[in-house]
Amino acid sequence: MPAGFELNDGIAWIGSARAPGGTALAVRVLSLDDVLQGASVAVLKLDVEGLEAQVLRGAGCALRERRLRHIVFEDHAIAGSEVARILHDAGYRLFSLGWSMRGPEVQPVEKGSLATAYEAPNYIATLRPDEVLEQFRARGWLVLTRSYPAVAMTRKRRCD
Repeated sequence: MPAGFELNDGIAWIGSARAPGGTALAVRVLSLDDVLQGASVAVLKLDVEGLEAQVLRGAGCALRERRLRHIVFEDHAIAGSEVARILHDAGYRLFSLGWSMRGPEVQPVEKGSLATAYEAPNYIATLRPDEVLEQFRARGWLVLTRSYPAVAMTRKRRCD
């Protein structure tokens, strides 16, 4: 925890080095496969400040078994990104996410980022590209709530 942590807890991170003038806490870390314990997830939002590839490497079983339907993530360098490669190799199709006054927008990642200069570029990796395109055709801000029940996880067997 760097100096000033008590004023803004968003400045802490998980790493092997201690920040100058900061303190360190031991943190138990589990892989996503261990956390999911065989569950399927409709929408997974990754926001781990540059550690997305590490999270996805810890979700190898869930990716292989296609138990993560849609994955929303941030990536400042999508071209050549390890995250994009992991997801593409696992069979996901990637789309850039953006917004307008009429609601969220989506386009294939090959067409570039929809993010404005002042915001982080967000993407959705999906096993069901037709579903994503259909959901985003609707205008307004409730596009994802139309299809997904409140409980998004279902238990399955554990992957070894």
